[in-house]
Amino acid sequence: MNSGPSSPSTPPVPGYEIVRPLGRGAMGQVVLARQLRLGRPVAIKFLSMEGDTDPGPGAARFRREAELMARISHPNILAIYDSGEVDGRPYLVMEYVEGGDLRRLMRPGRPMPSSQVLPILAAVAEALTHLHRVGILHRDLKPENILMHDGDNPKVADFGLAVLRAGAGSITETREGIGTLGYVSPEQRYRLRVDERADQYSLAALAYELLTGECPVGIIRPPSGLNHRLPRGVDAVLLRALQEDPDDRYPTIPDFIGAMQSSLRPAAPLPVAPGRSRLPVAVAAAAVVLCGAGLIGFLWSSGGPPPAIGADRQAGWTTPGPDERPGPVAPAPSPFRSRLNAVGMRMVELPSGTFLMGASPGDQMALDDERPRRTVRIARPFWMAAHEVTVAQFRSFVDATGHVTVAETEGGNVWDSGRGEMRRDVGLNWRSPGYPSPPGDDHPVVQVAREDAEAFCRWLSAQDGRRYLLPTEAEWEYACRAGTATRWSMGDDPARLGDYSWYRANSAWALRPVGHRLPNPWGLFDMHGNAWELCSDWYGPYPQPRADDTPEVDPTGPQTGYRWVIRGGSWDSLESESQGRSSARSHKVFPYFTVGFRVCHDGQGDAVPPVALAPEAAEVP
Repeated sequence: MNSGPSSPSTPPVPGYEIVRPLGRGAMGQVVLARQLRLGRPVAIKFLSMEGDTDPGPGAARFRREAELMARISHPNILAIYDSGEVDGRPYLVMEYVEGGDLRRLMRPGRPMPSSQVLPILAAVAEALTHLHRVGILHRDLKPENILMHDGDNPKVADFGLAVLRAGAGSITETREGIGTLGYVSPEQRYRLRVDERADQYSLAALAYELLTGECPVGIIRPPSGLNHRLPRGVDAVLLRALQEDPDDRYPTIPDFIGAMQSSLRPAAPLPVAPGRSRLPVAVAAAAVVLCGAGLIGFLWSSGGPPPAIGADRQAGWTTPGPDERPGPVAPAPSPFRSRLNAVGMRMVELPSGTFLMGASPGDQMALDDERPRRTVRIARPFWMAAHEVTVAQFRSFVDATGHVTVAETEGGNVWDSGRGEMRRDVGLNWRSPGYPSPPGDDHPVVQVAREDAEAFCRWLSAQDGRRYLLPTEAEWEYACRAGTATRWSMGDDPARLGDYSWYRANSAWALRPVGHRLPNPWGLFDMHGNAWELCSDWYGPYPQPRADDTPEVDPTGPQTGYRWVIRGGSWDSLESESQGRSSARSHKVFPYFTVGFRVCHDGQGDAVPPVALAPEAAEVP
């Protein structure tokens, strides 16, 4: 008989003496016990039945955990000794690890030394690789599920979400757990098909938190910016393994760990000739730091961290100073006609035409997702809004329909510079997007999801009698380029960008009213910065050009996805590495405080002559 303490939540298990509780999780309670026959300490995990009117799904997952763990024998994976059921409650008898979980060794905001982190990562990677070799995906790797035997020998535990690879399709059970925020991969979070690369993402998230003291939630900052002792090479390795698209990560976990080990090796000191001053080396180091600051700022514009800012900005945003231009720019002479629609929005009629979509092969600012460049034809004339949709226009829609935005129900997102992390809150929405003061009526509306923009388009269609839509990515770039093939529609010289765009150097770190900079050659304003703009396409890689070089006609992006394409850059883009280039693209999953939209509608009225392909001579050399 058991002589240890028991309670209704810990029924006695024949052959074991229950000693004390160890912890409680979402699926059940774990207690310390002594196996009477062998006299050894064990951990017993009971399935929680509290408040569960239908224990069937939980019991099935519990049995699956036992079955999967029974297949495994590895020094870095927690062993299972027995399983059964008492008083209708399933239980598992497991190896007891006295050192507790990895979380107990971690301190928020305090990085671990890389010499301590590498052995932990290597051991966990070996455990995951073994699991994958026998066809099992863990799907819930986090510090709480890594037990530290003798303080330095990690053992991967908790297989409540583990599945066989053959059954690892999309998660469809709404009651099925989907992992822990910050560690769970995007494909698992959005209930898409997962494979071994989902565990790689979780391992990379673990490495990130161990090395920086921060969990990678929201905008993922380069780790060397949080822990200045880390080599810069670690940034590329971790940011690759934390990519949203599994295809952009490392092929396998051993590939990832090998890259981590290489990036964390101490760099050899620069040789200095006898009697020669070290000043040139110091100057070179300062130059690297300055260049690095520009690179880090660029990464923040596309999903990385903000650059270092002055003490006056550490608590938030500064109040914008007076504009260089006293008011909005009057509609510029355009080669095409324009009109005001039923809500006072200026629409510009654009012709059909052919253009080169994507970055020039010689554009060193371009990212991989801007290539390959291909020939695209816009087959019919269409009308594009001269400005981004404003707060006043969006308010008219909300007042008329009672629409409640995604951000108002699920939370909008803003980068909190004081805390150095992403903040999500239902109080962050189009009315109060996260700036020091509410936006004016003539500011672009932001903190809107694609569903909100599409609802606005349906309302506007009813008001104006024309079918309004978000532009496709091809239509957006065609309109932005306005017949050019250069980085920006006004050329390749970034010194001219300030006349046409709000970006980091001239925005005073805030959204600005629409139409206060010069338009592009076709009369469209703020195409190179102010707010990012949603497109109707899902984000995905570009297709290869056709072998015969015939144009793609009115292409659209992938048929399904979970990331919205955004275009045009915003007020936070840098001058020298601007995300406001005509070919630059990015993506978002949630509403964000720099993302708005503009609309277009089907061609109406007399046809206009098509535009010819932009000459190659105008390209970036």
